[in-house]
Amino acid sequence: MRETTNRNDHPRIAIYNTTYHPGLAKNSPYCGTSVEWAIKQAGWNSVIEYAPMARNWSLKKDYIVWSRATGPLTRNGRKYTPQRNDVVVFYSSGRWHVGLLEDWQEGNAYCKTVEGNTSDRGVNGIKKPTGREGVYDEKIRNKKDIYCIVRPYWIAMHVNPQ
Repeated sequence: MRETTNRNDHPRIAIYNTTYHPGLAKNSPYCGTSVEWAIKQAGWNSVIEYAPMARNWSLKKDYIVWSRATGPLTRNGRKYTPQRNDVVVFYSSGRWHVGLLEDWQEGNAYCKTVEGNTSDRGVNGIKKPTGREGVYDEKIRNKKDIYCIVRPYWIAMHVNPQ
């Protein structure tokens, strides 16, 4: 899927933006709502208040499993390793963006994500056209560009996170 005119105008975007946030304009930026939609489609309840605002994904400190400042977090003696479907939060030059983690390998400088509302410039401004920008894109991201990684569906799991 691609945006028709690069103005957040694919029909799927309206679904992401209005399903859980009816007052949100159907062509608003949608990285946060596409992540929320995917989490809910998987049967989880997101704990993020107002998911359309990408920054909000970084505000639930109890759900952060990795951060740029500290690396992997340890709670109760357990080290948390990012895993598939965790939410990756990017912050650079005053701009926030989120996507879903696809692959994380310890010791590797890069990770793979799936993101909505992508562009050929990405969050760090480096142009890397793939011909698939728009509705979703699989990206290879430098871990240095990540602000934090969040596991927002812990409560729904009713178990201790891994």
